[in-house]
Amino acid sequence: METNKISFVLRWGNIALLILMVALTFFITATTDPATKQATLASFFGTIAFFLAALGMMIFSIIRVFKKYHRARSWVWILIIPILTILLFFAWLPPRAERTNDSRINSTREDVPCPFTAIEREYEDLSSQRESYVEETNYRDFKVTGTAKEQVKNEIKGCIPNEIREKAKLAGVTDAYGMAHPAVGYYFETEMQGSECKPTWVAVHLYADIYLPKLTTSNSGLQSEWDKFIKNLRVHEDGHRDISSEGAKKIKDALMAMAAPDCDMLKKKMEQKVDELIEEIRRKNDVYDRQTDHGATQGAEF
Repeated sequence: METNKISFVLRWGNIALLILMVALTFFITATTDPATKQATLASFFGTIAFFLAALGMMIFSIIRVFKKYHRARSWVWILIIPILTILLFFAWLPPRAERTNDSRINSTREDVPCPFTAIEREYEDLSSQRESYVEETNYRDFKVTGTAKEQVKNEIKGCIPNEIREKAKLAGVTDAYGMAHPAVGYYFETEMQGSECKPTWVAVHLYADIYLPKLTTSNSGLQSEWDKFIKNLRVHEDGHRDISSEGAKKIKDALMAMAAPDCDMLKKKMEQKVDELIEEIRRKNDVYDRQTDHGATQGAEF
């Protein structure tokens, strides 16, 4: 009977571990932070389990060889296990931030105090880099420590700046849970080209600061509802970033296409165009908030 158990384990052990590795691949992908593509505690332990399962498969195969149990098949396992491990590893490996010769898109995450104040950005000088578009998404988490739902909601209200809560009330929304604060900076140089002045280069820099609550207490009854809520809130605030990103790229393209009889006139026209397009970004973000009821229709309601 004991021999039969050992034979069963040797026969099906590798298949079971392979299924576990595939499941862990999906688990690691799902638990990796979608905002920054960085590992979380869950995905870190999932990664450890993934490689332990791969090691277990290799040990099973070596034991099968020594016990002369389907030796040819066992050698095949030994050869393909490293290949399978590498393929599955790259299947869930988070992609690097997009970067080309003329664009850069990054994201960061940090904690901020409560109540928080939106940061007024100083844009980096892009003239030497000749990067025509730079996008920085900065996720800023403000901590809430309540253990009951109403307590958590009141803490969030105390962290959100008054102007944001007042804006939400004017739109008929009782509670504001997060905030997206996009800001656009732009740079250009111009020169006379024949009878017209045209831009020689244009660079646009989008800073999108996204403020989200971060629950730091452990409450099993509250956690599942919170996890769903914060995921949907991030989707909503990312929507504001995406609208602003589309508008910032539109600014870059519009400025590059402009021309005027002299460079002073062109500079004024370019500045006016930027003001128009930034106002368009603001209007689109307001429409987005009205259409989604400030995220409520997307499930961002706690």
